[in-house]
Amino acid sequence: MTEPVRQPDEAAIQFMVLDFLAEILKFSESPSEMGQYLTLQLRELMGVRAVAMLQHGPGTTNRSPRIVAIEPTRANSAVLVQGLIQLVDQHSALEQATLILRPSASPGTAAVMDRLGLASLSMTPLRVGELRVGTLFALDHLDLQRTDDLVRLLNVLSPVFALILRNALQFEAQEARVLAQAEEYRALLQTNLDGFVMVHGDGALVDANEAYLRMSGYTLEEIRLLHITDLDALESRSQTDQHTEQIKEQGSDRFLTRHRRKDGTSYPVEISTTHVPGRNLLIGFVRDLSEREVAEMALRESEADYRELMEMLGEGVSLVDASETFLMANPEAERIFGVGRGELIDRKSTRLNSSHLGI
Repeated sequence: MTEPVRQPDEAAIQFMVLDFLAEILKFSESPSEMGQYLTLQLRELMGVRAVAMLQHGPGTTNRSPRIVAIEPTRANSAVLVQGLIQLVDQHSALEQATLILRPSASPGTAAVMDRLGLASLSMTPLRVGELRVGTLFALDHLDLQRTDDLVRLLNVLSPVFALILRNALQFEAQEARVLAQAEEYRALLQTNLDGFVMVHGDGALVDANEAYLRMSGYTLEEIRLLHITDLDALESRSQTDQHTEQIKEQGSDRFLTRHRRKDGTSYPVEISTTHVPGRNLLIGFVRDLSEREVAEMALRESEADYRELMEMLGEGVSLVDASETFLMANPEAERIFGVGRGELIDRKSTRLNSSHLGI
């Protein structure tokens, strides 16, 4: 007597779909991470030894088929990629998720499965519209009693998987263009008057241009041994870590701080930084504000000397603008006009009563 074929539980499938979507949408702002998270979740949900997302097809940004995401990552190898590509070629007309068991596989597919050491696998074509952009593989199903539900789940979610793959590829292409442009401008950055630093997401310094090396007094080899907290003279390690996470969330930042030179002295800087999430890098332009700081200090000292001289004068002295509004007045001028300290500022001279002048 044969066992009746168990029909998929539609309600269970719907709950599985909703739960799964809720989880992967947490990574909606990180396309490069979403694919890896997807394979991790699928592996746990399906109870398989490995899940791999293979990019292929004429419409993809990279014509060479490759694994975009795989869980566990240690399963990735040239042999696996070659085997998955052969399976795609053998099943090019695949329309929906399909489970393949080794005993019932075609000779070509069986040969690939034997080479990869697989007893079973499922293939889900990933299409955006009519364009097939990849295939999702689940390798070695450990629980064959749930395969009907899992195949149904894969068919329902395959358009979502396809969009995730396409978005991840577009994100990669965009980042590649940004990094290519950065390489093109590297020579320019080396001669730029502004300093340029590249920092890993964990705070380790990766690169710097000649301008920043001159500012800091370090060699490039020495810079690459430092953490960003070794340079920032104002923030503690915890404050720097918090600031770094804030920049990652915002995407960029512009701020003033002080950097520490190799000799221990510090200098004021203005920093404009951008986060490259796919590479987990922070790229920063550093402007030395030392000359501006010296100029501002000299101006403050000059203003202080000027105010002191004005205070000492026995004659009334005031300054008005083109609209005859008082900008400055010394105590003697305030006494002459019969007002208290600071009351002349922003007042119109034409509105003052002539009696203030003692006429």
